[in-house]
Amino acid sequence: MAVPSEPVPQTGGVTSKPETGVRRPYEAEDDELENAAERGAVDGAEQDDDYDDEDDFQEKPSDEEFLQMVAEATSQAAFYSSQINRRAWERAYKAYRQQHFTGSKYTQKDFQNRSRLFIPKTRSAVRKDLAATSASMFGTVDPIECAPGNEADPKQRGGAEVIKQLVSYRTDSANGKAAMPWFNTAIGARQTSLMTGFCVTKQFWNLKLRRKGTETFDDGEGERERDVWVPHIDRPESMLIAPENCTIDPACDWTNPAQDSAYFIIKYPMRIDEIRSMQRDPRRPWHKISDSVLRSAGEGAKMEAAAIRRARDQGLDRYEQSANSANFDVIWVYETFVRTAGEDWQFWSVGDQAMLTDPAPVAEVYPEQDGERPITMGYGSFEAFCVFPMAAVESWQMLQQEANDVRNLTLDAFKQNVMPVTKVVRGRQIDLDQLKRRGQGTSIMVNNKDDVTWERPPDVPASAQAIKQQLDIDF
Repeated sequence: MAVPSEPVPQTGGVTSKPETGVRRPYEAEDDELENAAERGAVDGAEQDDDYDDEDDFQEKPSDEEFLQMVAEATSQAAFYSSQINRRAWERAYKAYRQQHFTGSKYTQKDFQNRSRLFIPKTRSAVRKDLAATSASMFGTVDPIECAPGNEADPKQRGGAEVIKQLVSYRTDSANGKAAMPWFNTAIGARQTSLMTGFCVTKQFWNLKLRRKGTETFDDGEGERERDVWVPHIDRPESMLIAPENCTIDPACDWTNPAQDSAYFIIKYPMRIDEIRSMQRDPRRPWHKISDSVLRSAGEGAKMEAAAIRRARDQGLDRYEQSANSANFDVIWVYETFVRTAGEDWQFWSVGDQAMLTDPAPVAEVYPEQDGERPITMGYGSFEAFCVFPMAAVESWQMLQQEANDVRNLTLDAFKQNVMPVTKVVRGRQIDLDQLKRRGQGTSIMVNNKDDVTWERPPDVPASAQAIKQQLDIDF
């Protein structure tokens, strides 16, 4: 006899299938699984909502946490740069200055009395490229050509002409402080990209104020005095930054490292007087820090890229401190851009030891950049998925090395023919020092005519000249 089916009570808004009087084991298991899955979905949704609310709420890190980020970022980038960039950049700068790279056989003691010429192929190639860049950018009177989209619209024609005149005014060195050093910046950026593979510039409005005096004003409670500041420099600026002074996140997006990098640190060498001037600036004054803290905090930064600066500056680091330069010490100040807590922050610090400004959003510090960092990164050569591509000068160094070897070996062979190797019979009482110092018109005292003979090596083959010409063509 069949039993009428009854509806199963609803659980959580879901109605299960009607029963038939006989409850099979597998149906009970299915109901339990469905109910458990429903409860898990509901509970999981509530947990996800709570988690999203907590994740959206992120507090601003403290100053100590920001300084810790600077230390970690500097350590991470320095480890990567020491393996990828430092040796290549040092060799490129040495090649440009016609110096053999560190560890070359020509720097060893065995080559002290042999030919050690450095053929200026690298320098010639860079100078030719800079000449072509200068001709293309500065070959006309006007720095840019600005045309309206619609020639029939007088407003567009007027706007294009205004932009053209403004750029011409701001890039003409004849206008003094009102113009940026555009030629040095443009050619320097091209040269840097050839040497290191990329260049970095910072675009901002350079406004420096100078204290003129004081004035009296009435604030409603009586007359008071206040300082009067007038513009000393007021112009747009495009600052070229040395590549070794940039700390970039190596894991950033290769298409736009300047904006996508989790951190971007720029290191500025500044005098103590410049720091004191920034501490008196009425707009965003820096924190007051004692001279002892400034000097101790800036000690670690100056040694990070000293080898690259020595290769570029003829073996000397121009930022190196001397024993008696207390009044003109160089302090390394960091401008850090770091993305954390859902915001891109900017602040100034003395290394990773002391804060000079309070961290603030980049959109507030540089409002003219529309929320982006005021940094642009350009490349001298293109390599997909590579943040630091191989520089042109680095790619030339194998040819440069072969050109040096061919020229020096040829010279050594030629010198051996002009002044061949001397063969002296052992035990004949010959003055060896006199043989080494011999020149035209000198005499050598011998007992027998065969006591001193000369071993003439074969002449330089014609193939050496052919290889030299082939290397010149490859360059």
